[in-house]
Amino acid sequence: MTESDLARRFWLEGFRDFLALEAGSSPNTVDNYLRDLRRLVEFAGSRGVDGPAGLSRAMLREFVFALKDLGLSAASIRRHVSAVRTYFGFLLGEGIVTMDPSDRLESPRLGRTLPETLSVPEIEALLAAPSIDEPLGWRDRAILELGYGAGLRVSGWG
Repeated sequence: MTESDLARRFWLEGFRDFLALEAGSSPNTVDNYLRDLRRLVEFAGSRGVDGPAGLSRAMLREFVFALKDLGLSAASIRRHVSAVRTYFGFLLGEGIVTMDPSDRLESPRLGRTLPETLSVPEIEALLAAPSIDEPLGWRDRAILELGYGAGLRVSGWG
């Protein structure tokens, strides 16, 4: 079966129209979702599935694991999962499928990055910045030392 046959059997053109016209998705979202779904269609075709009704929860989980094996980032995999969920919402709404195998599909969690920190010399320079010869210098220095000593973040000030 050719790629265009699979795309037709999986209703990708109708899904594209749905995203662009009914859902009001941006052109970038439409392109990305279709690229992600083509990857799913290719994956399904390699396993002998020739339409969306043949996709099971287990196969969708295998697909997510395959994406991890390809080395895709957590954010890319989350977008794939979002595309699959939106796709099955479309298929249900159109009456093409009767159940949604993506309803329990989990996305990988995004890792949190550590905040940037100042070096010891930068901290010393910051704490020494307020001049204690000025009227508000003692107050400014106390605020800085309190913030540093308590581990407060700049975003929490002001």
